[in-house]
Amino acid sequence: MKNKLEKAFGFIPLFIIIIAVLWYKLPINGIRCYPESVSKIDISYSGKLISITDTNDIDFIIKSLNSISLNKVILKMGNSKIGYNINIYSTNKIY
Repeated sequence: MKNKLEKAFGFIPLFIIIIAVLWYKLPINGIRCYPESVSKIDISYSGKLISITDTNDIDFIIKSLNSISLNKVILKMGNSKIGYNINIYSTNKIY
């Protein structure tokens, strides 16, 4: 009885590691935002800012962002912000 119990407890760390790896590998599906609730999108790169307020452009951008899958990033390289910065202003919250 003790051997079976010890074997069962031996599989618990392995099970937790497998679950963590599977969670990390599963992609995030879009941003889960409705185009109707978005009032403005700000896109900045290298100090240049573009503000988008046209409803057709917002609808296209939000539908495109909702259709893609993103990988999870847990470790970040310092405080560097290389690349695009996108702020989506919604009636619910800022994405």
